Amino acid sequence: MMEKRIYNLDNVKVILILLVIIGHTLLNSYGDDGIEYIRFICRCFTMPLFTFISGYLTKKEQAFWKNVKYLLYPCLLFTVVNDILQMLVTPNYVFSWKQPGFAMWYLLALFIYRVLFLIY
Repeated sequence: MMEKRIYNLDNVKVILILLVIIGHTLLNSYGDDGIEYIRFICRCFTMPLFTFISGYLTKKEQAFWKNVKYLLYPCLLFTVVNDILQMLVTPNYVFSWKQPGFAMWYLLALFIYRVLFLIY
């Protein structure tokens, strides 16, 4: 059975992605209070709202191994690739499994949320 897509949530995710881009673009604009306020607003609620939407769209029927395949494997793969590249570029780089590379922390957090959802 084909699930019906919620287009309003897609629209919200597009707006959130744009706000993340704006927030990261304004990252080095310290000193101007107006821009700092815009950056704060952009970065204040985007990730909690992404997390809420991901949780809302999570289904109880999702299998554990499907979450491993689509969330944990890419997180581990790109973290290892990122760490290898960092070791080549930065001589004193410290490898840490506790801190995934760049945006992979979101995949790891989403995997943990979904596994806990399956247990609960």
